[in-house]
Formats: sequence, structure tokens, C-alpha cells
Amino acid sequence: AFFVDTGTPGMTVSRAIKMLGGQLTFEVSFEDCRIPAANLLGTVGSGFAPMQVRLTRRRLEMAAWSIGIACRALEMLIQQANQRVVFGSKLADKQAIQWWVADLA
Repeated sequence: AFFVDTGTPGMTVSRAIKMLGGQLTFEVSFEDCRIPAANLLGTVGSGFAPMQVRLTRRRLEMAAWSIGIACRALEMLIQQANQRVVFGSKLADKQAIQWWVADLA
């Protein structure tokens, strides 16, 4: 692994890519880019393992984030079903809605 300063000749930031959660990542390409040995992190050929750890951690973060959003959506659904009146009764009193909520929970 290595780090490259912005503006290094041969490094091009092509485009921003929107990711889940509103985060941005960037497409970076290198063509005839010379990187000083001082910019090396660790040893040559050993960059995959630390990045694999980071990717695993990020996947867990995104899973937890997604579960949190799903839980909040379920809470909002229950709240709306208890407040909304349809054909003279609460939406939450309808058996089909109760099954739906039970399946989601």
C-alpha cells in the first residue's frame, strides 16, 4: 500500500461515485506515475491484507446501518398504521396489515 499526494503527475481522479449512505468514493487511475519510496506504507506486496480488514469492517458498518434504517422504517409503519383510519377503523386493525407487520418484524 502507498499514498499519493493530490496533483502527483500521472495520477488522475476521473469521477466521483456516490455510495450507500451518501458517501463518495473516487475513481483514480495511474499512468506513468512515479511514487517516492517514502510514500510506501508497510512492505511491497503486503497491502492486500490491511485493505481486506478495512473492507470487512466497512461491510459490517453498512450492515448495521441498514438494519438501523429497517428498524426505524418498521417503527414508522406501526405508528402510521395505528394513526390512519380507513373505512371507519384503524389500519392497524386490519388483519392483512397485521400479517404484513408480523412478517417484517
